[in-house]
This record gives sequence, structure tokens and C-alpha cells, in this order.
Amino acid sequence: MFKTPIKAKPDKDQDQVDFVFQGEDVSASSYGPGEMLKGTLQFNNTEKLQIYSIELTFIGSEKSALSMKTVTEVKKTNNIRNKKNNHTSDIKAAKKVYFKRSTFLLNAIESGGTILMPGLYSFNFTLNFKLANFPATARSTDYDISYNLLASINKSRRPSSESIIKNMPINFQPKVCIDMFKITDSETFYFCDNVHDSKDGKLMYHVEAISIQKRFEPGSHIELQLKMCGKRTLFQATAVLMEQTDGFYPASPNSVEGLCDMTGRTWTKQNAITSPVEVVFETKTTTPTICYKHCEDSENRFSKEFFAVLKIPVVPLSVACLPETFYLRFTYYVLLNGFSNSSWGGTRSFNIRIPVSFSNISKISDKVPSSFLSKSQKGSSQQRKQQAATAKFTGFDISMSHSPKEMRKGMQDPSGRNKGAKGAGGMHDRGMQIPKSPRSPMEGNFGVSAKMGPQVVGNTEEDEAGVYNETFSKDFCETFQSINKYNCSSNNKQLYRSKANSMRKNVVPLGFAKHLEQNEESDTTLLQQNNGAPKYGGETPVADILVTNPALLPELEHTGSLFQDLKTGSTKVFNI
Repeated sequence: MFKTPIKAKPDKDQDQVDFVFQGEDVSASSYGPGEMLKGTLQFNNTEKLQIYSIELTFIGSEKSALSMKTVTEVKKTNNIRNKKNNHTSDIKAAKKVYFKRSTFLLNAIESGGTILMPGLYSFNFTLNFKLANFPATARSTDYDISYNLLASINKSRRPSSESIIKNMPINFQPKVCIDMFKITDSETFYFCDNVHDSKDGKLMYHVEAISIQKRFEPGSHIELQLKMCGKRTLFQATAVLMEQTDGFYPASPNSVEGLCDMTGRTWTKQNAITSPVEVVFETKTTTPTICYKHCEDSENRFSKEFFAVLKIPVVPLSVACLPETFYLRFTYYVLLNGFSNSSWGGTRSFNIRIPVSFSNISKISDKVPSSFLSKSQKGSSQQRKQQAATAKFTGFDISMSHSPKEMRKGMQDPSGRNKGAKGAGGMHDRGMQIPKSPRSPMEGNFGVSAKMGPQVVGNTEEDEAGVYNETFSKDFCETFQSINKYNCSSNNKQLYRSKANSMRKNVVPLGFAKHLEQNEESDTTLLQQNNGAPKYGGETPVADILVTNPALLPELEHTGSLFQDLKTGSTKVFNI
């Protein structure tokens, strides 16, 4: 969680200060764009006390783990503290503050302080979230995204070790709506790509995926209609929903080209977040029709078409709807693993990655459902049961690097052999575990892929030439970018999208953007300026610059104060 550099007073003093919110349990609620939180800071003063100010600050910040090779590149690092099995460890991390908004509930600095008599002081305030998206509250062993209300009762002109500090975490959830009918060029979700052999890279199939669902939602299902063209017979296939988390420094890529080559990526982790489902194809021998995009790539000998319906029963509630933060990118895709016959009587394997993104609202006037609690909170027992029902699978080697002979031992081929094999493709009897949710710090296990474990952090150059630098196909990136074009900070025009335009597009604009490269033509009107020039030695914007639109930042406002004499019970307006 966010840590203030100011050393707080003992718990005895902190107990004098508390946050009270009108009719809501803030710890069990989430707040999003366009909503207002009304609260009161209560200070139970037991003795005459001279104070100079009471300041309320709302801070949004992010910490992301650094690989060993990038720690030396950061002048000042922060830590992410993890506790597992009663053992506490710190991970070096980069920190980015999205915003810091402050207001004085009491300000007597210029008058040399004021004396507070014993009694109960109530300082009312409002926290107004503008119609703008910021990354969701989340915490794992590798990152920490938090929003905190911080009250500081200062006994000197400046905050010091004598100040009384009270912190209240706020669970922020962005509003993400991805309506295929309005966002994509087609009226439905559509994806196509070429499929290559996992070993030699030869073209095997062409795949097309279509869904009639207007949007994919957490807690709901994913249904895709598949069509594959090729010449080799499909034995069988299995599908699983994958989550890939990529850490970057100094900032994540913001274009199709950047997503393809993963420029600046320092670590990556992949998790299977649903159990595998079997996909059964029906074969049709005919002259296949290939999409116009890949018709020149297909082989003339393609003579078979394969049709199937792929259904992921339940999408976990913990998926991140907003695909990127400042240092992180979350990518979700349906991974389809399959096997076909080879010319030598063996098997050949392939895998297909179909990008998917998720919406947590249907229109921007909706409130994010209460079931989408922060990933850093335990949630109710009912939510925990639901999350357990969609337990995340780890230890799943997505590279399918086992030999065809070894894989055939656990799969059921068309001849009917191995009828006793468990699961599809023998994956269950290959030691797959049912671990805890990888994005819940309360459970403490991130659950990484066998190929992409913790050893990826600080990879050697030799390692990077292999699995570490595995990237998505261009077709994958283009589809992902088109679906998420209003939810990525790649376009600074996002900052200026009017409310009317947002309503028309049914999209909540982002409240931040990133400058990822030097560009003399970049718009610097929102940068920190010094007499009209950026505070970067007169240089043009560089990578590690967070740009925010002041009109889209949350607002804190003091709405009045009351004093209650605990002896007489009288209450009056309190002013300085």
C-alpha cells in the first residue's frame, strides 16, 4: 500500500482520528468515474492542542517490480512488501504517482497556529471522481496500484514526526465498455490469423473466430465460432483463457508495433486463469474459402475446413478490464492448443492465441457492480466461493514443448486408443495444479507459467533470444489495438475527448497519457511548465513522463466543520 514518508504517531493518537462515510462501508465498496464520495474526518481531541493545519490528500500511485538489470537504471527505487508464510520480503520497484490532490480542512499556518479545545471535531468533505478512467486498485507480488485518502493533523508549520496521520484506502474501479457494434469496423467480434507449426514454423492452418456477443464480461462466458482451413486432419484441441502481465520500464508500448516487439519489457508472467475445455471440430472436405487478408498466404493444397464452437464457461471476476497502467500491460487471450497428423504418422502441435478484452459496464451511466471488489481485498465469503469455483490454473506450459510421442501418451486419438486418458490432451494427468488466484495478495501466489517463472527477471541476452522475447502476431496486435483503442493511452487526444463525444461513443476517457519518445511536435500544454518551457532542461518530452488532464482529475472539497462539546453535548459550526 502507499506509504507516507512521515512517521506517524503511536496508535493512541491515531485512534483519535477516524474517517466516517455516509451510509457506506468504504472497505467493501468500489468507486468509479462520475461518482462522488461524501465523508467526514472526525478528530476526538482530549486536551488543549495547538495545531497549524489539518490537510486532506488523495493520492493515486503505482509500484511495479523492476528486473535486476533495470534496478541500476532507476535513480530512486521503491519497495513492494510481500508477506508469505510469516516471511516478509521486499522487491525493488519503480513508482509513478498518477495524481496528488489536497485541500485544507483547517489552515492556521499564517496566523501562527490555533488552539483546539477538548471535544469532537467533524470536518466534512467530498471526493468527486470526474468522468475519467485510471487503473483499477490492484495488488500482487509484483505490483501495487493504490488510491489513498491521507489526513494529516500538523502540530508544526510543516508535516513532521509529531503529525497525526490517518490513512484510508479507496477501492477505485474504472468503467470500461467495449461494445463491438460501436467500436470495431465489423458488427461482431472477428479475428483471423495464420497458424504455424510450434516447432518448425511452417504454415499449417488458417483460423477465423467470430462471436455474436456484444461484449465479454467478467463472471460471464465467452463463446466463439471457429473455422479452420488446412490439409491435415485435426486430432483434437483444448482451449483455456490466459492472462499475460508484462512489466515495462520506463513505460509500456502504446502502438501495434510496440505491442508486437514488446519494446522496453523487463519481465512477463503468464497464467491460465480457467480450466481447459475440449474443443471438438467437425470436418468438411471442400475447397476452403480464405479471408481476403490472408488469401495469398494460404497453400493451394488446403482441402479441408474444420468448424467448432469454443466456449469458456466462466470468466473470473478478477480480470483487469483496463488493459494498461503506466508500467504494466494486461493481455487476455483464448489459447487453443491442438494436434494434427504428420506425413510420417506422428503428430504435430500448434497453438492459436485469440485476443479478448472485457467490459464491466454496458453504458457509462452504470455503476460498476459491487462484485468487482479490489483485487487487494478479500471480499465476501460468497465472492471467495465464486472465485474458488473458477480457480486459476498454473504450471501450464503454453509452449507445448513436449515431444509428440510424449504428448500422445496422454491424448485420445481417432482410433480410440488411450480411452482411459484423463482430461483433454492429457493435461490433467500432466500434473496441472489448482493454485490460488494469481492477482490476489491475500492468497500470496502469483502462479507463473513453467517457462516464464521468476527466473525471467534479469534474463541473460541468450535467454532473451528465446522464450522471453516471444511476441504476439501482427494480426493479434491489430485486433487487440482496435478493440482497446479507447482504453489505451497511446493517443493523447484521449485527454481532450468531450463529454458529449464520450456519451456518443459510450466510452469513458482516460485521465492520463504517456509520452514514450522524443517528439518535437508533441503537445506540451499539459506538461509541467516553467515560464512556458517544460521542466526537463528545455528538452522535448521523453519516455518517463506521465501527462494528466487537470480537468479530469478527482477533486477534494471541504464542505464545513462542526464542533461538539462532549461535556455539554452542544454542537456548533466550527470556523477558523
